[in-house]
Amino acid sequence: MIDKKFWQTIADNWSKEDDGIAIPEIKKGGIELIDPSVATMDAKVDEEVDDILADLGLDDF
Repeated sequence: MIDKKFWQTIADNWSKEDDGIAIPEIKKGGIELIDPSVATMDAKVDEEVDDILADLGLDDF
């Protein structure tokens, strides 16, 4: 049976200072970071999807 000492050895050898994963910096600033053209485009896409669903008779979902 694999015991706690085995898993501790695995964990000790697995951990590294630099694992190669880059974590992006998150900018905090509020609503001014939202591009208004993207928000408008999303609304247009939603309307198109709603039209397609209505054409297929699936607008009740």
